[in-house]
Amino acid sequence: MAVRPARRRLFYVFFTLILVALGLYLGRILQRPPSARYDALILVPSKRPLPPFEVRDFLGQPLNGARLQGHWTLVLLAPLGDRATQAALAFGNRVLNRLAAWPKVRAGLRVLYLGYVRGARASRESEGQEHPADTRAALRTLVLRTNPRMWAALADPPLRQALGAGTDDPPLFYLLDPQVRLRALFTPAGDPATLAADMERLLQAPSAP
Repeated sequence: MAVRPARRRLFYVFFTLILVALGLYLGRILQRPPSARYDALILVPSKRPLPPFEVRDFLGQPLNGARLQGHWTLVLLAPLGDRATQAALAFGNRVLNRLAAWPKVRAGLRVLYLGYVRGARASRESEGQEHPADTRAALRTLVLRTNPRMWAALADPPLRQALGAGTDDPPLFYLLDPQVRLRALFTPAGDPATLAADMERLLQAPSAP
């Protein structure tokens, strides 16, 4: 008759261990990084820093990693061309407009359009020839007409390679943190409102940057 209380105690011990294990598992799930909550952003877990680079912006001034430090940067990498450039700039403008609901996030974000050339012009560019001044002037006009808060530059092959993009790849957009590390990717097919909401969650997260 003394066996039953012993079995009952053993049962309670195993039951308690199961509850403890379940509690630990649920605790890990609840404390898991919030990447699953992002609908448009694809997080880069390694937070890969960009290698040193320097190009010219649309004002002819040097653009390098030092100028990108201290704030988040939304990079719109797309080929040069009236339609492609205007589409990328319009996307960035819509993101900024959506972020008006979160003034703190918007104030800490810069939108940078990086244009590049394809085909034979791209091969000449890789030989070190600079983009003509009239190309930068036309780009400056487009940017200022779309949203003066945005800025632009002409990306050379090394900078595209630093972002992991080839000459003939489709447009791809990037998010850099204040340490100029690649934090997330997304495609221009995404919805600007969804992207803005994702960025608000990421930039306001306790672990950011």
